[in-house]
Amino acid sequence: MHLFKYRFLVFTRNKSFLFWTLLFPIALSLLFHFAFGGLMEAEKLDPIEVAVVDKGNETFKSVLDTLADEENNLLILHETSEKEANRMLEDNEIYAIFICDSKPELLSINKGMNLSVLKQIANSYIQVESTVTQLAKKDPTMISEQVIQDVSSIHTNVKEKTAAGGSKDPVMQYFYTVIAMTILYGSFYGLQSMKDSQANQSDRAVRVNVAPTNKLKVVCIDFLAMFILLSIELCIAYAFLIFVLGIDFGNQMGLLVLTSVSGMLMSLALGIFVGSVSKLRENTNMTILSMGSLFSCFLAGMMINTMPYMLEQISPLIKYINPASLITNSFNMMYYYSDMQPVYINACVMVGIGVVLLVISYQVLRRKTYASL
Repeated sequence: MHLFKYRFLVFTRNKSFLFWTLLFPIALSLLFHFAFGGLMEAEKLDPIEVAVVDKGNETFKSVLDTLADEENNLLILHETSEKEANRMLEDNEIYAIFICDSKPELLSINKGMNLSVLKQIANSYIQVESTVTQLAKKDPTMISEQVIQDVSSIHTNVKEKTAAGGSKDPVMQYFYTVIAMTILYGSFYGLQSMKDSQANQSDRAVRVNVAPTNKLKVVCIDFLAMFILLSIELCIAYAFLIFVLGIDFGNQMGLLVLTSVSGMLMSLALGIFVGSVSKLRENTNMTILSMGSLFSCFLAGMMINTMPYMLEQISPLIKYINPASLITNSFNMMYYYSDMQPVYINACVMVGIGVVLLVISYQVLRRKTYASL
C-alpha cells in the first residue's frame, strides 16, 4: 500500500503529464465548443433537396414521389434537365441528383449522413426492382413500400431519434476525438513508469532495482496507480463535456465504461511498450507518443469530421488498427445505432492490442541486465 501511494504521488506530481492528459483536452473541447457551437443544430435531417432527371424510368420516379409525399417527407424533388441539375449541384442549391434511367444513378459532391440515406434509396430500389419487376409494372407502389421500409431505419435513427434518444449532431465527432486523445495521452504515464523501472534511465530506477521488492510487483503497482489516475482524469473530462458543454454520450453507460477501460489498457500498454523497447531519449519517446496520438486522432476525425468516412472508402481495415478510431467508432455506435456488437468487437481489439504489447514489454524487461548499479 505504501509503494502504491508513493508511485501514485510520483505520477500526480508530473505537471507536464497532467497538462497534456487533463487540462489540454478540456481546453481543446472548449475551443471546439466555441468554434462549432453554431453548427450544433445545423445538420438535423430536414427533407433532402435533390434534382430529378427523368430518362424514362417511371417506376423509380414513382418511388421518389412517394418518399417526397407528406407522409414520408424525406425528399424535396426538383424535376429538371440534366444540365440544369448539374448547375444546381455546383451552386449548392441541391444535395444530389437522381437520374431516373433504366438503372438509377446518384450524383453528388457532398458527404455525410444525407448521402448515406440517398445511397440506401438507390441501392434498395435496384435490389427490389430486380426481383419484382413484372409485378411492379402493374403496381409501382410495391417497390415504393419496400424501399421506404429499407430506408426507414436510417431515417428514424437520424431524423427522429438515436439509440441514445438524441438527434444527429454533425460536430459530435470532434468531442469524441477529445476523449480519445485524453485516453491515448495516458501512454505518457506508461513511458514514465518504464523510465522509473530501468536502472539505466534514472536515479530513481536504480533505487527501484536494488530494492528487495519484486520487479514485476513494482510494474503491476505502477500500472494500477496509472490506471486509477487516468480514470480520474477521464471522469473529469467526461464531467466537463457532459455537464458544462452539454455533450450527449448517449445512455449506454456500461458500454461507455467498457470502451474507456479498454482504451486505457491499450494506451498504458502502448506507453510501457515504447518505454521498454525504445533506446531513444525520453523526450524523443514523448514526441513519438504525442505525435502518434495526434495523428491517430486526425484519422479519427479531430480536424476533419468526415475523415473516417473517407478512410472507410479506402480501406475498412483502418478503423480496426487506428487506436483513436476504435474509441470514437464505439462512441458513434453507442449514440447513433442500436446494434452494439461493434462496440464489443472494438473493446476486444483494444484489450488484445494492450495484452500483446504488455507481453512483449515483459519479455524485453526480464532480459535486461546491468553491469553495475
